[in-house]
Amino acid sequence: MENEAFADLVMGGGGVLLSLLSVAGAYLVALVRQKLKSELAAGVMKRLGFAARAAVKAVYQEYVQALKESNADGKLTDAEMAEAKARAIAKAKGLLNLGELIKLFSLPKDGVDHFIGEAIETAIGEVRSEVVKPSSNGSGPRILNAPVNP
Repeated sequence: MENEAFADLVMGGGGVLLSLLSVAGAYLVALVRQKLKSELAAGVMKRLGFAARAAVKAVYQEYVQALKESNADGKLTDAEMAEAKARAIAKAKGLLNLGELIKLFSLPKDGVDHFIGEAIETAIGEVRSEVVKPSSNGSGPRILNAPVNP
């Protein structure tokens, strides 16, 4: 008798149990997909940072350094800065999987340069702060990490 009552409960509640399992399974699949997308996005952003830094260092060596040395005040004009940024964006694009970037962040094709340009701006600040630091004994700046070609 107990076995029949248990069987009736399982049979009658089986549809509800199956529905609950389906919902729980769908929820778990969504969580796994979100986790994978987050990890993929973190990896892409890390690669973007590396590419931006490498591009900034290369453009500094190939373009900016010579201009600074040849300009009387040692500074770049606005046009030269824009050209340096455009060169860095082009170099960074060559180091990245643009399709992955566009798809993952739902970027319009014309938004890629802006997206990479933001990473270039960040990299410029980072590279500036790492290339020349004041010395601890007050004797002037010292070079920590000279720019290198990637």
